[in-house]
Amino acid sequence: MTFALVHGAWHGAWAWDALIPEFEARSHRVVAPDLPCEDVNAGAAEYAQVVIDALDGSDDVIVVGHSLGGMAVPLVPARTHVYLRAYAPQPGRELTDRGSEAFGPGFADSAICDELERSYWPDPAAAASDLAVSGRERDAGRPAPSTGTETER
Repeated sequence: MTFALVHGAWHGAWAWDALIPEFEARSHRVVAPDLPCEDVNAGAAEYAQVVIDALDGSDDVIVVGHSLGGMAVPLVPARTHVYLRAYAPQPGRELTDRGSEAFGPGFADSAICDELERSYWPDPAAAASDLAVSGRERDAGRPAPSTGTETER
């Protein structure tokens, strides 16, 4: 069995680092490609193509999408599609048109957009608050924004 793990926005394939060995220990193949999140013109179809390419012709696949990665999930041919705290596409509706229904009130309030419409947080503490960075991400060895209230590692 092959699992395709599709990360969300502001993440990379590294988001699955703690999970991949668990699948591999059970003799499953895993692909977790980096999506072209830095490309403001890339959408669900382009993300899905990256996953399809990484699968290299595998057809017995379970595709798991997290967060924004869920938008690409149904575009990848698979035995099963799994939405793990992911956005599910709604025909005829753009994700950005769903507002607080999709993102929740206050989501990314302190983020700003650059000239290419990419969002970012100039203040790490605000990013941590807006995105509710979990301890699991820190424990996976990825840097998390400091809020100034926790012990630095």
